[in-house]
Amino acid sequence: MPGKGAAGGRGVSGQDLDRELARAQGARRLLPWVLVTALAAGAIPWIAGGGPKAGAAVAALALVFLVIVWMSSIARCPACGAPIPRGTYRGTGASRGRPESCPSCRTRFD
Repeated sequence: MPGKGAAGGRGVSGQDLDRELARAQGARRLLPWVLVTALAAGAIPWIAGGGPKAGAAVAALALVFLVIVWMSSIARCPACGAPIPRGTYRGTGASRGRPESCPSCRTRFD
């Protein structure tokens, strides 16, 4: 049933949306740390004598983790999984300007 919410007929509450937005915001806060860690992880083998190829290999593996964190920083609709445009939910605390409905499936967030 389109517009009815998540699987099982359960409606999507505002709390579900708040949880999803908080998860995405937490992942966005990790992005700079993951980038610095990836660069440092690549520098360690290079400095330890493995050379630039060893450093690049380790940095490439760490950058894969960066991509995973970046993908998880995108807020998604709890009902259909479509990305929620970031400009629609900026704000802080209770005044967070969260969207009223999903732009893709039109599920309302009560």
